[in-house]
Amino acid sequence: MLKLRPPQHTPDDEALYISKRDPAWDFEKIEAEREGLREEESHPLDIWYGGATRYSLEAKITCPAPRRAATIGEYLRPGEEATRFVIRPLGARLRQRVTTMVAGDNPGWVFEAVKAGLVEIRQGEEVIDVTDTEETLNMLDAVDVRLLQDIAVAIHILTYKQGGDVEGKR
Repeated sequence: MLKLRPPQHTPDDEALYISKRDPAWDFEKIEAEREGLREEESHPLDIWYGGATRYSLEAKITCPAPRRAATIGEYLRPGEEATRFVIRPLGARLRQRVTTMVAGDNPGWVFEAVKAGLVEIRQGEEVIDVTDTEETLNMLDAVDVRLLQDIAVAIHILTYKQGGDVEGKR
């Protein structure tokens, strides 16, 4: 029998991606919890990166060990600000284009997804303008060559987790 679960997010939550390598994560806490998991269990952070909460930091995720509801925000070090990438799903036309590029093993899909799906970057109170997409792509690449790929994958996952709904034009 198929067991349906209610959504793990609210539809109006903002999609915020945080890099897996951001120093604001409490890596010691995360690793300690992962060590207590059985093979078939997933850590809340892995569930979040898989897009189950549409990248909401406030959505409750069941933590198997110890069994409790957790939010992803609980895995950030107190007093530290993670760099947050506000993302949105791709529209129908661009989703098809990116999907075709992914299927054809064309690395250009990463740039297309980030150009269309990255709304803004927040570092604490500072908001970084991403309207100059070429400058943004170069800046992200200079920070960490894996960052563009990570953000593009999150946008791609977000697009399909929402069924491709468009939340606004760019």
